[in-house]
Amino acid sequence: MPAIIKVNNLSKQFKEINAVDDLSFTVEQGDVYGFLGQNGAGKSTTARILLRRIEPTAGEISIFHKNLS
Repeated sequence: MPAIIKVNNLSKQFKEINAVDDLSFTVEQGDVYGFLGQNGAGKSTTARILLRRIEPTAGEISIFHKNLS
């Protein structure tokens, strides 16, 4: 099945804090995923980047074959 979300080497840094560090994943059509992790693991930051609420420091994102960079 085709990938509808591709994230490659995503990073987000706030001053000296690495909120997201080198995250890569693919979501294929029909798949359902959730983010699990401790407080401060980068779940909300990753969601905000995917929703284009904040810009990543590094990395590439494509959703439905459109590059968000």
